Amino acid sequence: MKKYYLDEHTAAYAKMKERGIAAWDQYYDPGSYSFDRFMMRPFLEQALETAAIGGTGARALEYGCGTGAASCFLALRGFEVEGIDITPDAIELARRYARQFSASRAKKIIHYNVSASNISLNGAWMDLSGARIFSNLIGCDKLDVSGFLTEYEPTLRSIHDICHYLKKYEVIDAEFQGNIFQSAIDEFWDEYPKCLRFYNAVQVGFPGFFLSKVTGSLVFLEFSSCLQRLLDLGCYELVDRRQELEWKGYEYEMTHVYIHALKMKIFNSASDAFFAYGGNVSLINEFFCMYGRLFDLVVECVEREGIDRKCFTVAMAINVIRLNRRPYIISDLKDRLSKIERRVGLGGDPPFNSFERDVKHWSTLVFSCGADLKIPFWVGDKMRVFYDIASGVFVVKRCGGDIFIESLCNLWNEIEVGDVMSFYKNVWGILNEEF
Repeated sequence: MKKYYLDEHTAAYAKMKERGIAAWDQYYDPGSYSFDRFMMRPFLEQALETAAIGGTGARALEYGCGTGAASCFLALRGFEVEGIDITPDAIELARRYARQFSASRAKKIIHYNVSASNISLNGAWMDLSGARIFSNLIGCDKLDVSGFLTEYEPTLRSIHDICHYLKKYEVIDAEFQGNIFQSAIDEFWDEYPKCLRFYNAVQVGFPGFFLSKVTGSLVFLEFSSCLQRLLDLGCYELVDRRQELEWKGYEYEMTHVYIHALKMKIFNSASDAFFAYGGNVSLINEFFCMYGRLFDLVVECVEREGIDRKCFTVAMAINVIRLNRRPYIISDLKDRLSKIERRVGLGGDPPFNSFERDVKHWSTLVFSCGADLKIPFWVGDKMRVFYDIASGVFVVKRCGGDIFIESLCNLWNEIEVGDVMSFYKNVWGILNEEF
């Protein structure tokens, strides 16, 4: 099939190559073109008249549609149009990869089987069978910190492969291929550090809803830098807390640092001399200082929203515990699954079904950041409990409707008090607003 291009269109591509431009919106002069008066309009008008096509039932695919000016032009003339533009799509894909891998790194989730073949074009993983918590419990042979920190690399290669095959099959030329790939990589490295700083701070306990309002501040950037240096000392040690808490699970060793920082702000206490995480007294003291400054900054945002500081503090206490504890059922997933498989067939409710429900409940509790003003507090078979930061009430969600409870004392009629108290033991006084 013969291809028709206007001379000005061909010349424009040549100029874009010379200037290293990968997108039309970086090239054209806004004074010469507009959405209605776009570059290809004269050609399309001539082509439609010459070919005598259009009207109901006509279909068109515009590759490289940009903002969709030509697609809209055709749609108004009866065409069913689909527009594709590889440059923004590649950039969006890189952005999604950056967000997902930064979140996984902060939550300490490793996938092991990440490759270009099992990553979908919407930025999600097609195969999660190799995913697990990255900690000292996985064994020294698999505790590859460097591999964990760079497990995003296959996703960048997948973008490279997309660009490679577009060039191979002459959809784009070599230079345009390079421009698209570089734009996507630049987007990834712009987004990844920003998201990692955000998710790291969320793990410390700061609610994401308010944290997102201060991520551009110098206070946040200084806090993030200090926190990252603290994490670089080693943050993958899970400690068994069963005897201390009477709760069946582990806790990341860094958690006691975060809890201590929160209690320092609430009770106006000084840092204890024995706190020397990783043997670095000056760094831990710097962290406490940076934590206090960020806490005060976020509280300013909270109070501007008309929300009580105590409600925010309770939310911090909930987050710092739930986001840094890992129950046995998740941490020892492979071993527990193997035991369940041998028991199937004994009659009654298949053990796997109950196990699956428990895993989902705990995963929701310990991995969900909480994107709005309601954060997870407890999850069970028949209900989910959220803490509403704005009102300071606990919201119990059941099939029969929501129940709003103003204090922990009134919550015990809805959930098992012993399990909750053991899980939140270190911050129980804060949850009861004893400050």
